[in-house]
Amino acid sequence: MSNKDKEEKELATSRLLDILRAKESGEVSKSKDIPVKDEKKQDEKSIPSSVFEKNLIQTKDDVDIKEKKSEEVPSDVLQHAELLRKEKPEEKEEKEVEPVEFDGSLFSVLPGGVYKSKSKGGLSRISHLFNDSRQKITIYCSGNHLRLLRIKSNSRKIKVERYAEYTLPYQVEDKVIEDMDGLIAYVLASEHNLSKRKIKYGALYSSKILTKTNIMQIPKLKAGELSDMVNWSSKKNLTFNQEQAIIDWEVTSVAGNPSQNNIIVGVSDGESIEKNLGIFRDNNINLRLSSTLPILLWKLFVHNYPDRKDGCYVLVHIGETNTTIAVLVKKKLMFTREIAIGAEDFHKAIMQRIVDREKAIQIDHDLAETFLREYGILQGVSGVIPGTQIDLYKISIFLRPVVERLSSELNRSLNYFKKQSPELEWDEMLFDGAGATFPNLVKILHKNLNVNVGLLNPVRIDKYSYEKGAVIPDQELPNYSINFALALKSCEKINIIPDKIRNNYRFIFPSKLAIIVTIFLIPLFVTTTNMSYQKTFELREKVKRNNQQWENLSKDAKEYFTMMDDLNILDGYKRFLSNDRTYSINQIKLLKVLSSRISDEIKLTALEFKKEVLSKNEKGQNHEQINANLLEVSGFVQAHASVSDIHFTNLLMSLENLPFFTKVESTLEEHSKPDEGRLLFTLKMRF
Repeated sequence: MSNKDKEEKELATSRLLDILRAKESGEVSKSKDIPVKDEKKQDEKSIPSSVFEKNLIQTKDDVDIKEKKSEEVPSDVLQHAELLRKEKPEEKEEKEVEPVEFDGSLFSVLPGGVYKSKSKGGLSRISHLFNDSRQKITIYCSGNHLRLLRIKSNSRKIKVERYAEYTLPYQVEDKVIEDMDGLIAYVLASEHNLSKRKIKYGALYSSKILTKTNIMQIPKLKAGELSDMVNWSSKKNLTFNQEQAIIDWEVTSVAGNPSQNNIIVGVSDGESIEKNLGIFRDNNINLRLSSTLPILLWKLFVHNYPDRKDGCYVLVHIGETNTTIAVLVKKKLMFTREIAIGAEDFHKAIMQRIVDREKAIQIDHDLAETFLREYGILQGVSGVIPGTQIDLYKISIFLRPVVERLSSELNRSLNYFKKQSPELEWDEMLFDGAGATFPNLVKILHKNLNVNVGLLNPVRIDKYSYEKGAVIPDQELPNYSINFALALKSCEKINIIPDKIRNNYRFIFPSKLAIIVTIFLIPLFVTTTNMSYQKTFELREKVKRNNQQWENLSKDAKEYFTMMDDLNILDGYKRFLSNDRTYSINQIKLLKVLSSRISDEIKLTALEFKKEVLSKNEKGQNHEQINANLLEVSGFVQAHASVSDIHFTNLLMSLENLPFFTKVESTLEEHSKPDEGRLLFTLKMRF
C-alpha cells in the first residue's frame, strides 16, 4: 500500500469514528439512507458480555443494506469502505476466529530456577515474627476496578490465600455499591469475616489518592538540612493543599559521584489518606502502607530482578485511565512520567454501533472488555467472532488510532528522557497493568518502538504457594503486580501515611523486643534480689547470735578474749617487721653483689625494686598468678664500640650465673650509639 493510500485510510477512519460518535450523541442528524432509524433504536439489542455464547438478535426492520448502498451515502463512509476493500478483499463467507491465547513467555524467569538470596539474619527473622506483618491484605484501586490480594508470609515462603477483582457498580444482595469508598469498606468487611485470624496489616494504592513523585539530585547534606530541603522542594506545585501534604523519602547514592545523593520523594494528600485510614479502622484493619505508583514499580523491579544490576529499564504501567512510566538506571529511579491513555481508551474505541450486513450491533462496555481480554489487538486478521458475526477487521480499525497514539506518546517520552541523559540506552521495556493483559499489544508496541519488551513479573523471585492450588493465570498477573509490590517490606521505606502512625509501626519490633527482654529480666532481678536479701538476713542473724553470746559471757571471759585478740594483732605486727627486715637485708645483699660484678666501664643511671605479677604461662601453673620481686637497672657502657659489647656481655653472663636471680632480661635502647662510645641498656632481674 502506498503512503498516500495509508494517509487517506487513516483520515477516513478518523472521520468515520467522528460521524458515528456524533450520530450516537444526537449532534448530527442521521442520513435517511441508514436502514435503522432513530425511533427504532430502542428495538436494538445491546450485546452483553456473554455474547460469545449467544446469537445476536436482529433489529425489527431487516433491510437489505446492499441495495441501499446504491443510494446517497456520506462521502466519508464511502471512502472508509473503499479503504477496507483495498486492505481486505471481500469473502463470500467470513470464517469464525477463536480467541487468542495469551503469550506467557513474555514473563522472564531467572536462569537456573528460583534465585536463592543470602539467608536472613536471626534478628531479621525475629523482626518478621513480631511486627504484625505475617498476614497482609493489599488493595489496588484504579478507575472502577478494585483488586485484592491477601497473603500469609514467613521468613521462607509466601502463601496467596485469596485474590479477587471487583468492579463498580457492584451488586450486593438488594443494594448496589456505586462509589469506590463504599466498595473498599465492603471488601474489608468481607475479608475480615473470611479470615481465620485478625488482619493487622493493610496496604492500599488508589488512583483517587492525590500523589506526587519527586526525584532530586543534591549534594550531601546534614540530616536537618536535608529534611528542610526535601520538605520545601516537595511542597511546590502541588495539586492539593500543601499544608495537608504527607512527605516521605529515601536517599540513594549516585553512581560515579560520591559527593551527590539521589533523593526519591513520595508526597500524598493527607485529607484523602485520612479518609482511607478511617475506612480501614472502622473494619478493624490497620492501614500501614501507601505509596506512589512509580515508587511501587521501582521497588517491585529491584526486588524481583536481582540479576539486572546494570543497564537501563523502562517500566510501563498501563492502568485503567492513565499510563505511568518509570525509568531505572542501575536499579536507581531516574525519571517518571504519566500519559493520559489507559485501558479504558481501548474499551471506548470499540464501544460502537456497528452495522454489518443485515444487523445493527451495539458493543457495550462489558462486550468491549470481553473482546479485548480474549482477542486483544489483532492486525491483519480476517474473520468474525463466533456467535456474533462481528467483523474482527473492523474492530482492529477502531483500535488502531489508540494503539498509534499510545506508541507515539511512549516514543515521545523515551525521546524526552534521552534528551535529559543522552548516554541512556534502553535495555528493555517491561509492561504491567490492565493494558498488559491485552493479547498482542506488547508485541505491537515492540514493532512500533523498536525496543526489547516483556511483561513485568511480580513473582519472579519469591516462592509462592496458593490456597487450594488456585494459581493466578498469566493473563491476570499484570493486574496484580501493584498488589504484590504493596506486600514488599522494601516499600515501607517510602510510606506516605501520617508520621505518627508510620513511626508507631516502625517501632513495633523494638517495643515488643523491649517487652520480651523485660519479661525475662524481671524474674532474674527478683531472684537475685531475693537471694541477696536471704544472704544479708543470714549474716545479720549470725551477728545477732554472736552478740548475744558475747553478752552472756562473764567479765573474765570477755577480758580473756580481748587479750587474745590483742596478742594476735601484736604477733602479726611482729611477723611483718621481721619480714620487712629480712626483705631489706636481702635487697642490700643484692646491691652488694651487683656492685661487685659491675666493671668501671659500666655506669648505672637508674635502679628500682618493683613488684611484678607473673602469668600462669611464665610459671607453668594453671589458674594461678604469683607476685614476684623485680630489680630493674638502667645504664650505659662507657667504652669504644669495639669493646663495649664485650663488657656488656660479660656483665650479663655473670649475673645469669648468680643463684639469686631466677631470670635476667636485657634490652638495648633504640637510640644507642656504640660508635660514639656509649651503649645504653636496661636489665630486668627477677628474684
